[in-house]
Amino acid sequence: MVHLMDKANKFFISMTLFLLLLNIAYAASFDAKVTPIKDKIVVDEIAEFNIAIQNNLYTAEEFTIKKAGYPFWDMYTKPLQNPITLKVPAQSESSINLSVRPLYITSVDTYTLEVGIVLERMGQEQKVPVTIGIKSTEPLIGGYIPTVLASTSISPEKLTRESKLQ
Repeated sequence: MVHLMDKANKFFISMTLFLLLLNIAYAASFDAKVTPIKDKIVVDEIAEFNIAIQNNLYTAEEFTIKKAGYPFWDMYTKPLQNPITLKVPAQSESSINLSVRPLYITSVDTYTLEVGIVLERMGQEQKVPVTIGIKSTEPLIGGYIPTVLASTSISPEKLTRESKLQ
């Protein structure tokens, strides 16, 4: 009985180590994060985002940032790059600012674009959401568009009575 328990313990320890090693082997090659700089704009303004890429590999890597939403949105960097690329040293993080301009968007709404980040050497891609709020150009009072509704009702009987009193 003791011999059987020793085999079971060895089996469970071996499986635990195997799963742990398997998990380490499949760790993500990179992580991408989007931080809004200016994400609420009117239709003639430009939104800005910071895209940070963490390279988890032991070699320097080049990443391509794929534009999303064309022809309704334009994405670019300053200075202009085409394609948009970022070199990230081994086990490090680098970032780049991305400008996003609406081209054919005229509705007040919130839009989410899925920007692709591609690790060129391996062809791995991660999608990161870039969310832009298009604000109204109408003046706001306390965060609300002022709306005034008025109605009048004139009764002919009241007019006649009022006229007779004077």
